[in-house]
Amino acid sequence: MTRTEIRGLTLRHPWAWAFQTAGKDVENRTWHPSRQGGSVGMFLALHGGSDKINSDYANEIMDALVWMEWQGCNLPSIHPNSLSAVVHSGIIAVAQLVDVRRDSPSPWAAQNQYHWCLKVTPLPEAVPHRGAQGLWTLEPEALARVRELYQAVSA
Repeated sequence: MTRTEIRGLTLRHPWAWAFQTAGKDVENRTWHPSRQGGSVGMFLALHGGSDKINSDYANEIMDALVWMEWQGCNLPSIHPNSLSAVVHSGIIAVAQLVDVRRDSPSPWAAQNQYHWCLKVTPLPEAVPHRGAQGLWTLEPEALARVRELYQAVSA
């Protein structure tokens, strides 16, 4: 991975946490990664979006956590007024895009979406970075730190 390009992908909460902690292996998107220069085999820096949570967003996060429980995910005990356990801003994992399909058997796959099937490696700490829509380029300092952390946990 040392010389391989890594593109950023920002996720809403709690989906970034689900990749990092709950075994999520599919990212659902309405668009194919090739639309923005992506391809199977590429690496993604999974980025948790802003940690600014209003009450509507908090309700959305809680609804997603209830859905995860129904799917059999082992979740921490989370109180609606304390979502810090599942809200992590910054780059929290590196994932290799191993397949893109419309019919993934994963319980994380949503209907009528492209299923980006990922092999995820959580990072031991979040790397600060501003997110963006679509696939984006990491700042050099953040890229160096992501590579360093990834190599440490992959060794």
